[in-house]
Amino acid sequence: MMFDQKIFKGNLFTWLILFANSCYTQNQVHQLLIIGGGPAGYSAGVSAANGKLDTVIVEGEPGGQATRAGEIKNFPGHESVNGAELAASMRDHAEKLGTKIIDKQVTRVDFSQTPFKVWTDQPKEPILAHTIIIATGSQPIKINCPGEEQYWGNGRGIFVCVKCDGHAIIDQEVVIIGGGPHALREINNVKQRTSASKITLINPNKQLTGPQFLINRAQESGIKILNNYTVKQILGDQQHVTGIEVIDNQTGKISTIKTKWVLVGLGWQPNSQVFKDQVKINNKNQIEVTSETNTSIAGVFAAGDVTSTARHQLFMASSSGFAAAMDAEKYLRNKNLI
Repeated sequence: MMFDQKIFKGNLFTWLILFANSCYTQNQVHQLLIIGGGPAGYSAGVSAANGKLDTVIVEGEPGGQATRAGEIKNFPGHESVNGAELAASMRDHAEKLGTKIIDKQVTRVDFSQTPFKVWTDQPKEPILAHTIIIATGSQPIKINCPGEEQYWGNGRGIFVCVKCDGHAIIDQEVVIIGGGPHALREINNVKQRTSASKITLINPNKQLTGPQFLINRAQESGIKILNNYTVKQILGDQQHVTGIEVIDNQTGKISTIKTKWVLVGLGWQPNSQVFKDQVKINNKNQIEVTSETNTSIAGVFAAGDVTSTARHQLFMASSSGFAAAMDAEKYLRNKNLI
């Protein structure tokens, strides 16, 4: 059998290069892997890239909760900025500085030894890294009723943050959903930070729960409290909330409350499930951090709303992302990995 030796050698050389590159990609150990694509994750990416670290972000849900924030008026340097646009600019900033961004969801991790291993839905091979920053954020606990998704965030009437959205409430009624500590704290925030004409608390339980001083303050605040009521649906005009339909759990009577603003105060659920057997997590499912961003595993850091220091403020999440990247860089230097 005859063959062209030059072509054979060329093809063999090309094949060897491709094979070597493939192996390098699969076995490459990155200096830093950031899990989560929100303000904390992107800010960590910006800081790390500025420090010339080989950085990868596996972003999961691009932008995180910031994409639903609507108009933000408490982020330094911006008198008013849309949450989704701010998150997108953070992402672009990190990427332009050299951070690699992977649009995948993390499904499994192994922090038992270094290099740390992180798996996504594909490919099957794990991503390897010397340091990890967990910045997966948290999700507000929802009512789970018709109309909620349609009017959630972006200034359409349903919100979770008075400090972020309270500026839009002018001489209008606000309905707060919830009867626990989070909702009770929001009563005071609504009174202090908005010009709401009336506040109604819809408590799905028979009694208010939480620290007694919060219960006393709510009961003495003069607001209307409806205990043992369930939200049946959110009403709207396709553009904005116009009211809510509630049911009295004791009598079964259905009634409508007219309002343009519904504050969901049922609390937050940290996105920490993937890490439960890997790092220390408290009874609120938050990742425990010490010295600001250190987790129970050396070389694994956490930032933002998934942590035990969460403030559920975009600026605070961003700040902790920067801090986590600085801590990761310090760890790498101490280990002579940079």
